[in-house]
Amino acid sequence: MKECGVHKKRFVVFITAGVLLLLAAACSPGGTPAPAPEMSQATYTHPSGVYSLALPGSWTVGDLSDAAALVTMFAPPGADQPSLTAVVIRLNSALDETAFEAVRGSFLRAPYNASLDVLDQAPMADRSWRAAGVRHAGGRAIPVNVFMQADGPYFSALEVAVPAGDALTLALLSRIVNSYRVQPEADRPAGTVDALPPLDPDLMLAAGNLSFEDLFTGAEPDGRFYISGQVANRASYPVEIVALRAALYDSAGNLVQEQTASVPLPVLLDGEYAPFMVRFDGARPARVARYRLQAEAQEAGAAELTRVGTGSFDWEDRAEYDETGLLHIRGTIWNAGPAPVREAQAVATLFDAANRAIGYVSQAVVSDALAPGESIRFDLSVPALAAEPVRYQLVVFVP
Repeated sequence: MKECGVHKKRFVVFITAGVLLLLAAACSPGGTPAPAPEMSQATYTHPSGVYSLALPGSWTVGDLSDAAALVTMFAPPGADQPSLTAVVIRLNSALDETAFEAVRGSFLRAPYNASLDVLDQAPMADRSWRAAGVRHAGGRAIPVNVFMQADGPYFSALEVAVPAGDALTLALLSRIVNSYRVQPEADRPAGTVDALPPLDPDLMLAAGNLSFEDLFTGAEPDGRFYISGQVANRASYPVEIVALRAALYDSAGNLVQEQTASVPLPVLLDGEYAPFMVRFDGARPARVARYRLQAEAQEAGAAELTRVGTGSFDWEDRAEYDETGLLHIRGTIWNAGPAPVREAQAVATLFDAANRAIGYVSQAVVSDALAPGESIRFDLSVPALAAEPVRYQLVVFVP
């Protein structure tokens, strides 16, 4: 693993909350007035470091990025579709005016936009470009504005679903778009807009205070299809994950297969992450066209918070391959708290070169009492994954 050196970290209690990554539209209760949109915003920075924007903390984030392009969806609480989708691609060289014009045209004609009808285009005062049109999704025609801009070698397209007759939400979306900033010096693999796969119009984000990020799909050595990633708590309170479900659908919307899974961390605080892997029976069925992810959570109770807060650890770790080619994460854990610890769990989340969470490994590392100041060695064996891991994140906690 190229980025796995020796790290010494302080124990952080993780907590888990619930979010929905939907591929089918949902309905809001009739007769219930919609709340005013949240106007207080915090800075969201994409994990790649390429861009940032001001985003309400309660919004759901669905990151579908890969090595070729950054594709991220953002949705407010209660929405059954993203209000904003960001597509960012690093090209081979800086974009001058002529090159920017050519890339805009290629992007709007690319397979990615097969479900988009462009009705009008116009330059903006800041030298960006706006295309107005209609996105056909889930049997609906959704008016959208697509704002395109060039920042050095980066091409960005921010697609905004235009809210009908909702001036407050429109003002909020304008603020988010205007806050968008790109770091032109950020390093990313080069790609092309023509290589973007078609946007799945049924891939939707639903209400919730969780976000699914760093998503990955692949096959284990035995051929079993799986979906992995991280779920982040975007609530303002600790949560416990009740259940995580993934369902596969064909192009007609028929359920093909459904599986449940759990996350290895008992509790997530606001802003913290937990990895997940949902495994299906056998290979991915040929007729599968899309999938749905749903995580259900509840506010963590006082007893749960007290239990997971009883441990405090320091550790050092390293990654190395053994003589058979099996990857190990090894190191030493110290009890840094004032009381003995009788149980502890270590979880390592593995990432590929595109920053996708390709899997995780979890293991009990303390099964007998570990007195304050005492240490114990650990060895996590990482099974073969569908992609090559290049880095990992490790956490130790009381399960």
